[in-house]
Amino acid sequence: MNVLNRTWIVVALLATLAGVTAACLFPDFVIEQVVLVADWLAQVQPRIELVDRLILIAVAAAADLLLILLIIAELRHWGTQQVRIQRVEGGSVTLTLDSVRQRIAFYVDGVPGVVNVSPKVKIKGDQVGVSVDVLTAAGIHVPAKAQEIISVIRTVVEETMGLVLLREPEVTIRTATFQGISAPPAAELLPPPVSRASQPSPRPSSEPSSGPSSEPSAGPSSELSAGPSTEPLNGD
Repeated sequence: MNVLNRTWIVVALLATLAGVTAACLFPDFVIEQVVLVADWLAQVQPRIELVDRLILIAVAAAADLLLILLIIAELRHWGTQQVRIQRVEGGSVTLTLDSVRQRIAFYVDGVPGVVNVSPKVKIKGDQVGVSVDVLTAAGIHVPAKAQEIISVIRTVVEETMGLVLLREPEVTIRTATFQGISAPPAAELLPPPVSRASQPSPRPSSEPSSGPSSEPSAGPSSELSAGPSTEPLNGD
């Protein structure tokens, strides 16, 4: 909406500038052209048929509707330039939209690795929606940096300004170019290797030892290796 307003203002100012300059420097020429246009309209008017008049009426109605919608949108835009602070008792306090933008830009720009930030704030009722476009240094860890930026936005909006977020903050990250930066070794991007000391020790084997044992083995293999029994037989 701001871009459209500025475009209308620039076009209107340029047209006014050209008209005033021409009328002051060449008044005879301007008057002559106005008379010619008036004569042409007087000649054309009797030739305008009913269908042509209906077309002109439709064009005028469409143009009027468009202009009325633009005026309503502009008036609503003017009425939402301030937002009411929720966490205030005993009075009513409002904060301007520019103040919200500037504060968000100031604190997000202070995050390490952030090169430039462009915040956008929309107001709906007593809530604000925040979206930021961030340019960061090359080689950052994007998820961690995005989480840090979101935390800063939440703290600034909810804690330092006492406002209520309309939705989750939206962050668009663009990293700076890698031109002129030497690439790090690929080993830095890989997880560190697991050392032998950190590997789990192997579990002891359940097989019997080949050496002598003080306790009898319970498995069938021990029964086979025990040999004949030395106990005396009954009746000897």
